[in-house]
Amino acid sequence: MKFTNEIRNAIDREINNPSDEFVKYFARTIYPGRFNDVVMGQFRAIVKQAFAQYTNDYINERLKSAISADTVVENKVDKTEQGADVAATSDEAEKIEDNRIVTTEEELQGFYIVRSILYPEVDDINRVQYRDTMSYFGILLDDNNRKPICRLYFNSSNKYLETCNVEKWGQKHLLESLDDIYKYKDEIIAACKMY
Repeated sequence: MKFTNEIRNAIDREINNPSDEFVKYFARTIYPGRFNDVVMGQFRAIVKQAFAQYTNDYINERLKSAISADTVVENKVDKTEQGADVAATSDEAEKIEDNRIVTTEEELQGFYIVRSILYPEVDDINRVQYRDTMSYFGILLDDNNRKPICRLYFNSSNKYLETCNVEKWGQKHLLESLDDIYKYKDEIIAACKMY
Protein backbone atom coordinates (compact mmCIF):
# COMPACT_ATOMS: atom_id res chain seq x y z
CA MET A 1 0.00 0.00 0.00
CA LYS A 2 2.83 2.38 0.85
CA PHE A 3 4.54 1.91 -2.53
CA THR A 4 1.23 2.09 -4.39
CA ASN A 5 0.37 5.39 -2.70
CA GLU A 6 3.84 6.81 -3.41
CA ILE A 7 3.58 5.85 -7.09
CA ARG A 8 0.10 7.37 -7.32
CA ASN A 9 1.45 10.59 -5.79
CA ALA A 10 4.33 10.60 -8.28
CA ILE A 11 1.91 10.14 -11.18
CA ASP A 12 -0.26 12.96 -9.86
CA ARG A 13 2.78 15.27 -9.61
CA GLU A 14 3.92 14.41 -13.14
CA ILE A 15 0.48 14.94 -14.65
CA ASN A 16 -0.03 18.30 -12.95
CA ASN A 17 3.54 19.56 -13.38
CA PRO A 18 5.47 17.33 -15.83
CA SER A 19 9.23 17.09 -15.25
CA ASP A 20 11.72 17.39 -18.13
CA GLU A 21 12.34 13.61 -18.12
CA PHE A 22 8.62 12.88 -18.22
CA VAL A 23 8.08 15.30 -21.12
CA LYS A 24 11.07 13.91 -23.04
CA TYR A 25 9.82 10.36 -22.55
CA PHE A 26 6.69 11.10 -24.60
CA ALA A 27 8.09 13.77 -26.90
CA ARG A 28 11.05 11.68 -28.13
CA THR A 29 8.71 9.34 -29.97
CA ILE A 30 7.15 12.15 -32.03
CA TYR A 31 9.74 14.96 -32.13
CA PRO A 32 13.06 14.26 -33.90
CA GLY A 33 14.75 17.61 -33.10
CA ARG A 34 16.74 18.89 -30.14
CA PHE A 35 15.07 19.81 -26.88
CA ASN A 36 15.75 23.41 -25.93
CA ASP A 37 13.78 25.45 -23.37
CA VAL A 38 11.20 26.65 -25.92
CA VAL A 39 10.51 23.14 -27.27
CA MET A 40 10.41 21.74 -23.73
CA GLY A 41 7.85 24.39 -22.71
CA GLN A 42 5.67 23.62 -25.73
CA PHE A 43 5.77 19.87 -25.12
CA ARG A 44 5.18 20.31 -21.38
CA ALA A 45 1.86 21.99 -22.23
CA ILE A 46 1.06 19.33 -24.86
CA VAL A 47 1.77 16.43 -22.48
CA LYS A 48 -0.35 18.03 -19.76
CA GLN A 49 -3.21 18.57 -22.24
CA ALA A 50 -2.92 15.02 -23.61
CA PHE A 51 -3.22 13.52 -20.12
CA ALA A 52 -6.23 15.74 -19.37
CA GLN A 53 -7.92 14.58 -22.60
CA TYR A 54 -7.09 10.95 -21.89
CA THR A 55 -8.58 11.23 -18.40
CA ASN A 56 -11.74 12.89 -19.75
CA ASP A 57 -12.14 10.23 -22.46
CA TYR A 58 -11.71 7.44 -19.91
CA ILE A 59 -14.27 8.97 -17.54
CA ASN A 60 -16.72 9.62 -20.40
CA GLU A 61 -16.43 6.01 -21.54
CA ARG A 62 -17.14 4.73 -18.02
CA LEU A 63 -20.10 7.11 -17.65
CA LYS A 64 -21.45 6.11 -21.05
CA SER A 65 -21.40 2.45 -19.99
CA ALA A 66 -23.12 3.28 -16.71
CA ILE A 67 -25.76 5.46 -18.40
CA SER A 68 -26.56 2.84 -21.04
CA ALA A 69 -26.96 0.22 -18.31
CA ASP A 70 -29.34 2.58 -16.47
CA THR A 71 -31.35 3.06 -19.69
CA VAL A 72 -31.83 -0.70 -19.98
CA VAL A 73 -33.10 -0.83 -16.38
CA GLU A 74 -35.51 2.06 -17.07
CA ASN A 75 -36.84 0.32 -20.21
CA LYS A 76 -37.54 -2.84 -18.22
CA VAL A 77 -39.46 -0.84 -15.64
CA ASP A 78 -41.44 1.04 -18.33
CA LYS A 79 -42.67 -2.25 -19.80
CA THR A 80 -44.19 -3.26 -16.48
CA GLU A 81 -45.81 0.07 -15.64
CA GLN A 82 -49.27 -1.36 -16.26
CA GLY A 83 -49.02 -2.70 -12.73
CA ALA A 84 -47.44 0.15 -10.75
CA ASP A 85 -46.68 -2.08 -7.79
CA VAL A 86 -44.80 -4.53 -10.01
CA ALA A 87 -42.74 -1.70 -11.53
CA ALA A 88 -41.85 -0.26 -8.12
CA THR A 89 -40.88 -3.67 -6.77
CA SER A 90 -38.82 -4.46 -9.86
CA ASP A 91 -37.06 -1.09 -9.72
CA GLU A 92 -36.20 -1.54 -6.04
CA ALA A 93 -34.94 -5.09 -6.60
CA GLU A 94 -32.71 -4.00 -9.49
CA LYS A 95 -31.26 -1.13 -7.45
CA ILE A 96 -30.41 -3.55 -4.64
CA GLU A 97 -28.84 -5.93 -7.15
CA ASP A 98 -26.87 -3.08 -8.81
CA ASN A 99 -25.44 -2.12 -5.41
CA ARG A 100 -24.12 -5.67 -4.94
CA ILE A 101 -22.40 -5.79 -8.35
CA VAL A 102 -18.71 -5.01 -8.02
CA THR A 103 -16.65 -4.67 -11.18
CA THR A 104 -13.17 -5.87 -10.28
CA GLU A 105 -9.85 -4.74 -11.73
CA GLU A 106 -9.36 -8.29 -13.00
CA GLU A 107 -12.66 -8.15 -14.94
CA LEU A 108 -11.66 -4.83 -16.48
CA GLN A 109 -8.27 -6.25 -17.46
CA GLY A 110 -10.05 -9.20 -19.11
CA PHE A 111 -12.30 -6.74 -20.94
CA TYR A 112 -9.30 -4.81 -22.26
CA ILE A 113 -7.63 -8.05 -23.38
CA VAL A 114 -10.77 -8.95 -25.37
CA ARG A 115 -10.78 -5.42 -26.82
CA SER A 116 -7.14 -5.76 -27.84
CA ILE A 117 -7.96 -9.04 -29.59
CA LEU A 118 -10.86 -7.39 -31.46
CA TYR A 119 -9.08 -4.11 -32.23
CA PRO A 120 -8.15 -4.99 -35.84
CA GLU A 121 -11.54 -6.63 -36.47
CA VAL A 122 -13.94 -3.87 -35.33
CA ASP A 123 -14.22 -0.57 -37.21
CA ASP A 124 -14.76 1.37 -33.95
CA ILE A 125 -13.39 -0.39 -30.86
CA ASN A 126 -15.75 1.67 -28.67
CA ARG A 127 -18.53 -0.57 -30.01
CA VAL A 128 -17.16 -3.30 -27.73
CA GLN A 129 -18.72 -2.65 -24.30
CA TYR A 130 -19.29 -4.57 -21.10
CA ARG A 131 -22.08 -5.17 -18.62
CA ASP A 132 -21.37 -6.58 -15.22
CA THR A 133 -24.00 -8.74 -13.53
CA MET A 134 -24.17 -10.71 -10.30
CA SER A 135 -23.15 -13.98 -11.98
CA TYR A 136 -20.90 -12.96 -14.91
CA PHE A 137 -19.15 -10.09 -16.68
CA GLY A 138 -20.58 -9.83 -20.20
CA ILE A 139 -18.72 -8.38 -23.19
CA LEU A 140 -21.05 -7.20 -25.94
CA LEU A 141 -20.99 -5.54 -29.34
CA ASP A 142 -22.84 -2.20 -29.46
CA ASP A 143 -23.75 -2.63 -25.77
CA ASN A 144 -26.52 -4.95 -27.00
CA ASN A 145 -27.48 -8.12 -25.09
CA ARG A 146 -28.44 -9.69 -28.42
CA LYS A 147 -24.82 -9.34 -29.61
CA PRO A 148 -22.79 -11.20 -26.96
CA ILE A 149 -19.12 -11.81 -27.66
CA CYS A 150 -18.05 -13.64 -24.48
CA ARG A 151 -18.56 -13.78 -20.74
CA LEU A 152 -16.05 -13.78 -17.91
CA TYR A 153 -16.81 -15.77 -14.77
CA PHE A 154 -14.36 -14.38 -12.22
CA ASN A 155 -16.52 -14.52 -9.06
CA SER A 156 -15.20 -17.87 -7.81
CA SER A 157 -11.81 -19.46 -7.15
CA ASN A 158 -11.76 -20.89 -10.71
CA LYS A 159 -11.93 -18.35 -13.51
CA TYR A 160 -13.66 -19.12 -16.80
CA LEU A 161 -14.12 -17.56 -20.21
CA GLU A 162 -17.34 -18.52 -21.98
CA THR A 163 -17.23 -18.04 -25.72
CA CYS A 164 -20.27 -17.45 -27.88
CA ASN A 165 -21.21 -19.29 -31.06
CA VAL A 166 -24.14 -19.40 -33.49
CA GLU A 167 -26.43 -20.87 -30.82
CA LYS A 168 -25.42 -17.89 -28.64
CA TRP A 169 -23.54 -19.65 -25.81
CA GLY A 170 -20.77 -22.09 -26.27
CA GLN A 171 -18.31 -23.59 -23.95
CA LYS A 172 -16.60 -22.49 -20.74
CA HIS A 173 -12.82 -22.46 -20.81
CA LEU A 174 -10.84 -22.65 -17.56
CA LEU A 175 -8.33 -19.80 -17.25
CA GLU A 176 -5.17 -20.23 -15.22
CA SER A 177 -4.28 -16.57 -15.81
CA LEU A 178 -5.74 -13.63 -17.71
CA ASP A 179 -3.21 -14.25 -20.51
CA ASP A 180 -5.05 -17.51 -21.27
CA ILE A 181 -7.80 -15.38 -22.86
CA TYR A 182 -5.47 -14.95 -25.85
CA LYS A 183 -5.67 -18.73 -26.44
CA TYR A 184 -9.31 -18.26 -27.47
CA LYS A 185 -8.66 -15.41 -29.88
CA ASP A 186 -10.24 -17.24 -32.83
CA GLU A 187 -13.47 -17.97 -30.92
CA ILE A 188 -13.73 -14.35 -29.72
CA ILE A 189 -13.19 -12.96 -33.23
CA ALA A 190 -15.67 -15.46 -34.71
CA ALA A 191 -18.33 -14.43 -32.17
CA CYS A 192 -17.86 -10.77 -33.05
CA LYS A 193 -17.99 -11.45 -36.78
CA MET A 194 -21.44 -13.06 -36.39
CA TYR A 195 -22.87 -9.54 -36.00
